[in-house]
Amino acid sequence: MSYRLVRVNTRDHTTRELAFDDMVSIIERGFYWKQSKLPEIPWGTQMIGMGSHGGQGLFIVGVTTSDEWEDEPDGDVFKHRLPVAWARVVYETRSKLDEIKSISGRFNERFGAELTQEEYHEISTLVLAGNGLDMYADGAPA
Repeated sequence: MSYRLVRVNTRDHTTRELAFDDMVSIIERGFYWKQSKLPEIPWGTQMIGMGSHGGQGLFIVGVTTSDEWEDEPDGDVFKHRLPVAWARVVYETRSKLDEIKSISGRFNERFGAELTQEEYHEISTLVLAGNGLDMYADGAPA
């Protein structure tokens, strides 16, 4: 089994609202995007998407449905995508952000980290204990 903590959102997502809307779009579109340096991520990898920029403290969880990176048809900045079945909820765990980042000694702000099963369990427990936000509620997140 494989486990990964990855960054989502870009510097264009400067507010929580913009980052949240981007995460909803990521869930609905069903992919994880990369600009370059495509890591080998096996089919069935358990993924935790961690918000960045305005999305710090927001998380999504999912599992890869393929190990084949695809070219992004609209590839301007992000040229590659990997299919992921994301759970249809965005979690807010802002108070635990520093703790989550410190769990893996290999965590990198830009690329995230490959996780052990124990690290994944510890991080996912903190994420899932957070506030599950309704993807379609007016004004989410508050």
